Amino acid sequence: MPIVPRVKPKSSSSSNASFFSRLVFFFFFSKTQRTQIVWKSLGQNRRPLLLILAAFFLHREFLASCGPHSKYGFLETRACHKNASAKEDWKTSKFGFDFLLNRPQRGGKKCFVAKEDEKTSGFCLCDGHKVAGLRNCGDQVEIDCQTACREEIVGSRGASKKRPRWKEYGGGADVKECPLKKVFEERTGGYENAMKNTKRMHAMFKKVIVKTMPNGFSFTLPSDRRRASLKRDFVLAGERLAKAQVEEIRGKTEAYVKSVEEEISGMQTHIEEYFENQRGIVIVGGSKYSIKTSYWIAIHAVRRAKSRLPIELWFPANELPSCEDVEDLRDLGVIVRSFSELGDALNFASKGKRKPSRFAYKLLALTFSSFKEALSVDADNLVLRDPETKLFNSEEYKRTGAVLWRDFWRDSSAPDARLALFGDENAPSWPKFTHESGQMLVDKSKHWNALFLALYFNAFDHMFYPLFGGFMGIGDKEVFAVAMRYFKDDFTIVPHDPDHVGIRDGSNGNIFGNTMLHRDLNGDPLFLHANKGKMTNHVPDFADFSSTKYIRRWEESAFLGSKVVRVINEATGEHDFEKWIFDLVSKNKFKFGDASDAYYDVLSEESGRGSLLDGMYLNDYLQNPGVMFLHSNLHS
Repeated sequence: MPIVPRVKPKSSSSSNASFFSRLVFFFFFSKTQRTQIVWKSLGQNRRPLLLILAAFFLHREFLASCGPHSKYGFLETRACHKNASAKEDWKTSKFGFDFLLNRPQRGGKKCFVAKEDEKTSGFCLCDGHKVAGLRNCGDQVEIDCQTACREEIVGSRGASKKRPRWKEYGGGADVKECPLKKVFEERTGGYENAMKNTKRMHAMFKKVIVKTMPNGFSFTLPSDRRRASLKRDFVLAGERLAKAQVEEIRGKTEAYVKSVEEEISGMQTHIEEYFENQRGIVIVGGSKYSIKTSYWIAIHAVRRAKSRLPIELWFPANELPSCEDVEDLRDLGVIVRSFSELGDALNFASKGKRKPSRFAYKLLALTFSSFKEALSVDADNLVLRDPETKLFNSEEYKRTGAVLWRDFWRDSSAPDARLALFGDENAPSWPKFTHESGQMLVDKSKHWNALFLALYFNAFDHMFYPLFGGFMGIGDKEVFAVAMRYFKDDFTIVPHDPDHVGIRDGSNGNIFGNTMLHRDLNGDPLFLHANKGKMTNHVPDFADFSSTKYIRRWEESAFLGSKVVRVINEATGEHDFEKWIFDLVSKNKFKFGDASDAYYDVLSEESGRGSLLDGMYLNDYLQNPGVMFLHSNLHS
């Protein structure tokens, strides 16, 4: 009988080393690679281990709780403030369990908070979308969620209201967009010519792009600058484009500019005759419910400020509002327009290979609106005073024909962008700050060439957005400012810095901000750009604004502290501007947005507290791209 050699078993130490080495590198691989690593590491024991994991998961998600009245326990907040949004669940952030986004983790991370736990803030989530045990950092308060929720539920019996039935009010997903033909019929006179002019001007732009850039650019940038992790930022890493690539950007840009100038000079009609209306406001809307709520509030804010400027509200294709909404918007002096009027908008630049960025829509609407003088305002940007009086009639605007505002951030553009467009990577005309595009005012007759160059930058956003700014500045923010500097156009920069408005973190004293407060040329408050944590229509049906439990969006700011509330109210002439917004949305919640079953939307409605506050700390970005104006306190 032949002797079969026995295979020497692997030592436990080498086996453990193999397992832990895989575990160390686990988080550096893609999801597919992670799955393969885990599967190999488990080996023959995978079935019982998977059963144990499944049982643990089911227990945590469906059986665990903090007692009979608090299935979710104590939720810690992102900022050290009881009204901030909840910290992201580890499963959602690491593994992408999207089906858990609509509700918190059952059982929570804790059910009890001791007095000594000074760095913990949050609240207990009780059954029935109740909230109890609110706690700020530093509060010497002991929180037992089982006890707090029992008291809240027993004390509120008979006082709670059922969530409204959206379909009874015509809301929900069944609402259909209005046919484009019907939208056209609802427009006031003169818009037939406006549409013709829009098509003619866009056709000229498309003709020039196709002529000068038939194949786009022959190269791609070294890496992506859009992510929060600055490790991938090729500019911060010191990487440079090849000389031939810089020359390609310069050459193709010059060819495009020359062709645009030839087309404009060859027009039979004077450029100013393409505008049917003198002055107006331009906003880009959308079908997503947070955008829908925002643009309704923004439009009502313009009318509340006694502004009589006409408004054009532009929508992407297949995102038009309902016919009823179109009629109601018309009554507010709003004309609904669609990017489908432009044909394929910007998609032709990549021959259909890339979907154009939503950032690009703003400049398209501004350029091809019927207004000669246009104020572009983001859908989440609220006008506090009449912009015609404060901006259009200002001497600075009449002289230069354009007004831009600063953002928080330092310039983070690539040296090769400055080299390609200005011939000098240290170009003195390139500013040390970035621009905020939440509002832009322009007389198009004075800056027509710059607008068309900005459209070119937008058409190739994958190239120019990363060249013009890093993570905190990437997008459409710089394209128009760069284009005006390219042509050496005069324009005005508002000499007042943006303020960071939100709530104050109890642990470090910094502002967890959700809104930018911008001023006019004289330093008076003019815009509230609510760009973090969009306002939604999911407001409580019963809310006591005098109660300390109700969540207010604006409590303090970086420059003004708690005085910012008074400053906003005085600017608007309202006793309580935030309550004005609440009352407006409460009366129109079924018109301003759609139904949502997301846990936190339902919680906002049924708890009586309102939406938890999202936000950001400017201090998180003190390094490059960096905060430009964090320490300038000009308005205290």
